Amino acid sequence: MGNIQEIVILEIPVYSETRDVFEKRWQNFFKRESIDYGGPEPENYISLIKDIYYPKYVWKHNRICGFINISLRGDDLYINLYKCNKQRYPYNSKIKNFIIPYNIPGTHFRLFDNNNEVITNEAIRVKIMEMLKWIMNNSFDKNIFVDLDHVGTIIEYLDINKMCIDFLQEFTNKNLF
Repeated sequence: MGNIQEIVILEIPVYSETRDVFEKRWQNFFKRESIDYGGPEPENYISLIKDIYYPKYVWKHNRICGFINISLRGDDLYINLYKCNKQRYPYNSKIKNFIIPYNIPGTHFRLFDNNNEVITNEAIRVKIMEMLKWIMNNSFDKNIFVDLDHVGTIIEYLDINKMCIDFLQEFTNKNLF
């Protein structure tokens, strides 16, 4: 018996705040700066500080405070959570957070039914989305954001049945089970 191998299907970033909150914080920053230092032409000053401080790819620079990993291990699908243990995330900071794994019981399920047939892709998608919603409601603060609509669109195109069967056949042939 060897070690059971794992294949990662999807990794989902967990952001420290929604897009609206992120944008509102930056707008408030620009407003405060223009009042304090803007002078007679605050629009020019705002343009200047946007060039200096504002991220070029705004959403990519929102603070990622964790991620959710969806993987196949044996004939089970696992949803693992990794997150930072901080409560506050500054929006204008270059400091990276230390992300650690969190063990959440009950966030995996078997991909085979009682007849040893792989369950349908639709049933798998529904279970994944249910578990992600449960994790979001029970494992994070209120401002944390995961784009579940985007995740739903991605997993709609994944053939998890085929992945599971191919994965099991490959590793059974190598005698890793």
